Amino acid sequence: MFQSRRLGLIFPWLFFSAFVMFVFGWMASGSELALASQLEARGVKGQGTVTSGTNGDGLNSPYLYYKFELDGRTVYGHSHILAKDRGLYGPNSTVNFLYLPEDPTKSGVSLAGMRESGWRGIKIACAIELVVTIFFFAASMSPGRTYQKQTFLGSRTVTQANPLGGLVIIGLMLCFGVSMLLFGVLPDYRKAEDLVNTGMPVTAQITGVYTRSKSHTKYAEYTFELNGQFYHGSSDYQGSYGDRGPIQVWYLPSDPTYSNSNPASKLKNAQTGIVFMIIWNLIIGGIGGGVFLKWKSGRPY
Repeated sequence: MFQSRRLGLIFPWLFFSAFVMFVFGWMASGSELALASQLEARGVKGQGTVTSGTNGDGLNSPYLYYKFELDGRTVYGHSHILAKDRGLYGPNSTVNFLYLPEDPTKSGVSLAGMRESGWRGIKIACAIELVVTIFFFAASMSPGRTYQKQTFLGSRTVTQANPLGGLVIIGLMLCFGVSMLLFGVLPDYRKAEDLVNTGMPVTAQITGVYTRSKSHTKYAEYTFELNGQFYHGSSDYQGSYGDRGPIQVWYLPSDPTYSNSNPASKLKNAQTGIVFMIIWNLIIGGIGGGVFLKWKSGRPY
């Protein structure tokens, strides 16, 4: 009976983790793999004009945005490409692609880039599923503890759940915070500092002005050419939404993919990110340490 009760607790969480895998794995990445296969089998060749692009990062492949004319209307497309090809496309350059005849909005420039991005997304989804499974398994399998609680009506027995599941999630949050500090904001701060000290100016072409969804601040996406290669970037912007003119940006000579139109502001934002992640780690670590010490000493928490 004890084992069946535990299995009954675990099964819903395993089902939930499988659902997470489906949503983040198949719907977000598996569909891109399927589209690549469809384009390879029956895609129609097309030619369009590049509007903008991204450099990509450790989690995301470079992205290319383009438009083309079909049956008297303008169709907008986008596609992941390989990192080695991101410097080949600048604003208004010509790009070849494949599209589905029944739905021209589904298209792709690089089948290899689409497959690389799809498999990367599925790997990330598998990692998320593993984390969710570990947490709920620990929360379901850990036994509770009973102790006597004194109230004004007398003493009563209270069953206190084992905090193992909570400590697992706190540990994961702490790992996230430390990873973001060591591999995210600190490297960004060093690059921003180098950008202020050694950044080189270059004229870039604005490809779009948008509003950030969370901060509601305005930013501009731009592209510049350097030694025959195109580089993309984005930066906070004070101009109008219709701007498509040139803008001066600074880039790192050692890594032209890192650029900004206001290096001093970029450095200030990086410093703010470091302070935030330090506070995050201190709070999460303090909560986890307090729960663990109280549990170890036998005190209720």
